[in-house]
Amino acid sequence: RVSAFAGELRAILSAKGVERIEASPIDMVISTDTVFNANTKDHPRFKTLSVAPIFAESIKRYHNYGSLNDLSYRLPEDLFKACAADVDED
Repeated sequence: RVSAFAGELRAILSAKGVERIEASPIDMVISTDTVFNANTKDHPRFKTLSVAPIFAESIKRYHNYGSLNDLSYRLPEDLFKACAADVDED
């Protein structure tokens, strides 16, 4: 069996959209917590990554006159792990 994953920046889905995902071959949809969606909260197919560590790092770099450039094209591994810290590994 091949696993299918989907990614989106914001999980703005209606109840009907969630039903469509449930009926699809997609095993997991990964999005960020920039928008709350009651339709995907605690749903086993939807995983939400926190953007708080990225925002914190951006503010720290800006305050210290550091570069924000590399955050826009490749997320450092430690920041990715911090963002995904609350995601259950099934």
